[in-house]
Amino acid sequence: MRTKLTLWDAFAGPRTFIGAVLTLFSALTALSLFRVRFGRRELPRPRPVSLLAAALYAALAGWMLYFGFSTPLRELASAAAHPERLWSNLVVWLLLVAAAALAAYEISARAARARAGGG
Repeated sequence: MRTKLTLWDAFAGPRTFIGAVLTLFSALTALSLFRVRFGRRELPRPRPVSLLAAALYAALAGWMLYFGFSTPLRELASAAAHPERLWSNLVVWLLLVAAAALAAYEISARAARARAGGG
């Protein structure tokens, strides 16, 4: 039993990063309902209760991320003195994942425009 707990604790850092990434992107997915409601007239509009649930979820996810970031932001400020700690920071990993997601989105959007003949 002790070995299992030790192995579980060894993955505490990656579990934190994965949880933060999943929380961030699930909140962005919930917020996409607002984009559909107010920006895409050709799609069926989400019901008001769906928008309320999405807003509540995004607010709670934001709260969790705020408290998840509070300590890493202080650590990031002192990373200049300890550059080896930089890559264990939650903020850095989330920024890298967000940059990769934006790059993948841009590539897929360009491919879709090229297929549609929009150049």
